[in-house]
Amino acid sequence: MSIKRHSIILILTLLSVLLPLVYLSLPVDANVLPQQPTASMPTVTGTPTGPMVMVLENGQEQFVNVRSGPGPFYPKIGVLLVGQKAPAIGKSAGGDYIIIRYEGVPGNNGWVYASYVTITGGGSALPIVEPPPTP
Repeated sequence: MSIKRHSIILILTLLSVLLPLVYLSLPVDANVLPQQPTASMPTVTGTPTGPMVMVLENGQEQFVNVRSGPGPFYPKIGVLLVGQKAPAIGKSAGGDYIIIRYEGVPGNNGWVYASYVTITGGGSALPIVEPPPTP
């Protein structure tokens, strides 16, 4: 290897070691401000208030069926798991079934058997709701 080429490699090696050391030794500007957000920020929505149903553990199943109407002859449209809560909207005439807010199904409502849930927040004041026609 020639002396000139050897000198260039040595200089490049020294620069690759010394430049990071010089950069790290520079003072940090403590007055740097964070960038302000330029997009809109989502807001936090509140939790539902009023009567709520919560699925009780009944020892057999870890869920309760949600039906399209108040009775076993109505089709199942989903389930609520033990401990899961949903807003209560009303009840059947006999009080055997509770209509709940159940997003993602037609009408966003479903019915649960009252014996499998507990109602908090004013369940006794739930209005009686006319059931849909039996399928």
